Amino acid sequence: MPESFTRQLMERFSYYLARSGSQIAGIQLEDCMMIDTPVNVPGTSTEYPNWQRRLTENLESFFASEENKAFFNNLTQCRKA
Repeated sequence: MPESFTRQLMERFSYYLARSGSQIAGIQLEDCMMIDTPVNVPGTSTEYPNWQRRLTENLESFFASEENKAFFNNLTQCRKA
């Protein structure tokens, strides 16, 4: 059975991306918040509200979290490496 998407796996994928040769690396907040439903699903706005859903956490508290501060600091260090 494949491993589920965990915080540790999300961080490892993000650090790998951050260490790549790309000049731009994008990390989705939905992934950091461990939201397990897709953001963009094909269809019309009446079938599925693409790009209209709200995040599950307040951004102020999200960025104040020590766990998230450490994660984003590690991302910065990976980019500088």
